[in-house]
Order: sequence, then C-alpha cells, then structure tokens
Amino acid sequence: MCLNGLEGQVAVVAFSGHEVSIWQRDADSEGTTKQRQFDAGDQDVSAVACVYKDDSAVRVVTGHVDGSVRMQTILLESGPVDWMGMSEDEVRPEWAVAGAHVSAVSVVACTTVGERPAAVTAGGTGDNTLHVWDLASGGPGAVIETGHSGGISGLAIATIEGQTTAVTAGGIGDGVVRAWDLASGEMQRAFPIGPDTVTALTSSPDGRFLFTGHWDGEVKMWDLRTGYAITRGWHRSSSSRYRHELTESTHAPITSLAYAVTGGQPAVLIAHENGMADVRSLTRSQPVGELIPRHPAGIVAVDSAVMDGRPVAMTAGTRGDNMIRFWDLTLGHRHGTPQIGHGTEVIGTVVFGDTADDSLIVSVSSDATVRLAPATVPLEEHTVWSADCEEIADIAFCYVEGRPAAAALVNGALQCWDILANEERFDVSQLDPHTRLTNSAVACTTLEGRAVAVTAGSAQDLRLWDMATGQLVQRWRANRRDMHSGALACCTVDGVPIVVAGMYIWELATGTSRRLALREDLNLEQVTAVGCMSLSGEPLVVVGFSHGKAGVWRLRDGSFHGLLDGHVDAISAITCTTLGKRPVAITGSRDRTVRIWDLRDARVVDVLPMPEPVGALAAGSGGTLVVGSGLEVIVMEQGWGM
Repeated sequence: MCLNGLEGQVAVVAFSGHEVSIWQRDADSEGTTKQRQFDAGDQDVSAVACVYKDDSAVRVVTGHVDGSVRMQTILLESGPVDWMGMSEDEVRPEWAVAGAHVSAVSVVACTTVGERPAAVTAGGTGDNTLHVWDLASGGPGAVIETGHSGGISGLAIATIEGQTTAVTAGGIGDGVVRAWDLASGEMQRAFPIGPDTVTALTSSPDGRFLFTGHWDGEVKMWDLRTGYAITRGWHRSSSSRYRHELTESTHAPITSLAYAVTGGQPAVLIAHENGMADVRSLTRSQPVGELIPRHPAGIVAVDSAVMDGRPVAMTAGTRGDNMIRFWDLTLGHRHGTPQIGHGTEVIGTVVFGDTADDSLIVSVSSDATVRLAPATVPLEEHTVWSADCEEIADIAFCYVEGRPAAAALVNGALQCWDILANEERFDVSQLDPHTRLTNSAVACTTLEGRAVAVTAGSAQDLRLWDMATGQLVQRWRANRRDMHSGALACCTVDGVPIVVAGMYIWELATGTSRRLALREDLNLEQVTAVGCMSLSGEPLVVVGFSHGKAGVWRLRDGSFHGLLDGHVDAISAITCTTLGKRPVAITGSRDRTVRIWDLRDARVVDVLPMPEPVGALAAGSGGTLVVGSGLEVIVMEQGWGM
C-alpha cells in the first residue's frame, strides 16, 4: 500500500490489487472524508503518487508489479458523497508505459524538473534504475542507473543547491545513500550509512536533512550537504521514550517517514510495522507525541499536510486495516470527531425514525452496552447504558407498543428491553425457568398487529414470542439437519408474515415450511447472515455464507435469482434497502469490507473498507448507513441514488 496526501484535502492510496482509492475531505463537514475507487489497469498497483493538476483535478501516477507506469487524471467531487464509485467521465487515462522497469515499481514521486511537472519512478528487486517522466505527456526524461544492490528501497525528493534532487537508498546490505540531479541524471553526492537495511526515506524541504528508517526500528538523521550523521540513532522503546545511543533493538521495523512542522518546530513522523506512529521533534531531542489509537494491523504509509492552518498527519493501515486516519499534530489526536466506540465487538445496530433529522441510531455490543445516538444531539451527550447481563449472543430491534425495543439473547434466553427507558420488559428465563433454552439467533416482525420475536437454535426448532408479554406463542420442530438456524430474517410475502431460517421459509401463522432451491456452490451448513428485500414487487432473500459468497432467492417459489461473489471471508451481516431507485443488498464481512450489490443483476457497485471485521449493519430510511466494525460504530450519511 502507498499513501500520498495533498494539502490535507486529498489522499490517494493503493491498498491492493488493481484498485486505487481517492479520499477527499468534505469542505462542508469538518473531519469527514469521502472515498471513491477507480481501476488503475490490468496489473496490481505497487506504488502511487499524486499531484494537483488544478483546483478541480488530481493527477495520479501508478507503478505496477509488471514494471509499467500509468498516469490518470481524476476529477474531484464538489457534491455529496457518492457510494457508487466513479464514472468514466471522472477518470481520464492520460498515458501508460509498459515495461518501464524490469521488476515491480517500488516507489513513485511527483515533483517539478526544469519548471515542468514530472514523475519519478524507482525499480524494485533486480532493478536499480530511476526513471523521470514528463507528467503531462509521459515522455521519458533521464534514466539513472543508481548502482544500488537489491533494487531501490527508498526515495526522497529534495532541492539541493537549487536543483531538484532524488535521494535513493538500496536494498539489503547496500549501505550507501546517493543523491541525483533529476535534470541531468548526474550523481551529486554519495555517503555511507552503515549496513542496516533502509526501509524508509524522507528529507526536509530545503534539502538540508535526510532521515532514514531501518528494519531494526532505528531512525537516523543526516546532513545531506556533508553526509555526516547528526544523531547516532533513535529507537522506540516500550516506555515510549527515545534512546540516543545506538543499541541492540528488537522493535518493529520502520515502514514510512514524513517531514512535518508542528508548533512552529520541525519534526519527523515515524510509522512502525506494529501499527504505532510517533512525532519526533528535531530541535528538542524528544518525542512530541504519539498518535493513538494505533492501526491494529500495522501502518505502511504516513504523510503530512496543513489543514485549515493546522498541521495534520495522515496514516494508512495495512491490507487488514484499509483505513486512512487524519491526526491534528497540534493536539496529538485524530482530526475530526470520531464516533464513540464500544468496549467489545458491536453485534447489532438499528436506525429508528423516518428521516435523517429525527433518526435515532442504536448500537449494542456483546457485553450488553447500549449506545443511543440521536442525530440532533452532540456526540458528548449521547446516552450510554448497560443491560444487567454478561454477554449477548444475538439481538434484533422493533417497536413494542410504540416504543423502540430490543430482543436480546442472553445465555440462550430471550430478553426484551425498552431502549429509551433503559428498562427490562421481560426475561423468558425468569418467566419460565424450566423451559429448555438453546436459542442463538433472533429476528423481529409483526403478526396480527402485535410485535413478535422469532428465535432459533441448536435444538433445530423455531419459537415465536409475544414481545409485549414474553409469552411463548408457538413452537415448531424442524427435525432437519440441513436447517442451519444461526441466521434469521423476517418479512412478508403477499401479505403473509414469514421468517427465513437458514435455507428454509416458514409461514408464521401456520408453521408450514419449504426449502429454497439447492445450489452446489453454496454450503447449506454454513449460513451466517440473512436479509430480505423486494425487487419490482418480487420478494427476495439474500443468504450469506461462511466462505464469503451470498445467494439471492425468490421467496414466492424458492427459485434462485443470483450469486453475490466478492468477499473473501464469512459474511456476518446483511441489510437491504433502496439506493435512489436501485434495490441493493449491503453485505458486511469478517474480511473488513462492506459491499453494495445491485440486486437487479447481482453486480457489486461499491466496496467500503472498514477498520475491523464487520459485525452489524443497519440502513435508515433517512439516508444513513450504520456499520458496526470491531469496537467502532461508523455512521455514513450520503445522497441516495447519486
């Protein structure tokens, strides 16, 4: 993954594969960014850089695993967030050079050479060349044989004696830094830095200082004019202090460095493979601060910028994280106001209300913590309360006698909570302690005008409960091994209330059941999530599986409609809604992504990376998507159907 930021307003990042994401700060909403993706070509991206073309467009240069280099112009958005990706008009391929390098491109940088915008690309293992490209036309400039062994592991752009200069470091055991005049291709200077493998480079804008990050977690500072070391080495210790003496280290490798100014003083941003990031003052010989919370899966890129007159840092997590975070360096915390999270994994979310202005966002974690987030109430005033139980297995939401309520499974027993009053309406285990309770899944609906909950579990049966009284209304025994009951969803088919339990459809009024059509590529024993939707009057059910695939079936006759194939880990949550006039299924997965599917043709129309595995999804009628991702609750507002 690679990260390149522009003045705190735009960040371009390549996480993996062919796709490149562009994150654009919303000028009308502090701390909010909008993300779009585009396909950079038919080869995986190995490096990326960007530069403004003008106020409305960004030039993005990508290096690829096959050694090719491409440049595309991306038009910036001025309207609301669009989840549906980027149109062809917004992505304009400008030029491409195949076989520019003999191995994967390791680094890309954008700069100016001779008053013309230019791109610089560096070769990876087996390729020690630098290539300079005219950014507008793709025309070749200087080709520099750097002489590094093991390819080029680091590249920094600086201005030295008025010349645009590339500073390079080699691979394992190379031990030399070289500076190159990009206009002529001539080497300006070279100096030894020792045998420690360089993993990151950055320089001060005036070309005076060079910073090298190393595999053993050390950061060194050099005078580029003389080649002398200014510090003997900084390490990050377990006590968050720095040692000036170079000692044996077992700390996480440095993955990225960036120069910054904070509090009027120069500093260097240091990103570690273990997910920690630090700000190191260059004048006070001490750390300025630590960026918390960490990226759980590690940081691979860091950059700095100025946002609204304040210095900010941008950090990008690894493939398992897929997040860009903005940090206010004057305060030492993330820029913007994050949604308060939970202490354990979020297992359920819901949006009560008909519009965005009157919506109530409710999230529940497995430790029975409930958070209420009215849209019109400031974040610090949100309500938090805990139910009197240790752990929740599953949860569903509904209205009971006109009030928002939750149906929670605690130790296999159904409980009903009045969400606004923070009160328990009933606990089935207290009403009938002799009842054998093995429930693991719950869903809510209405039957004959009253709110009911349907539960299922390992006993291979379904139970129907009155949500007002807690009384058991009906119980049906399935006696079928192929009825996986770990996922439920309720809806109506031609006015008849039904529940979908795994691969079976049950009519709630009669208890009769039928099975959905079999598919050889979908394992009936591994149903993990279910959601219902109507397509042009045709009721559908979306069933997610542990291998990451989902199927869509027609509920009237049980016939198969389409396959949703894209996730690489278990689908853990499904919700369905309408995006403009487009019926969509939204799936969340343990692979840390949310995918939006057009149900008309079973096509994925957008992929939203998340910081942690997704445990819950909810779509509100007011245009809100709520995602429970690990301990965090992520609320997305957007204009539907854009």
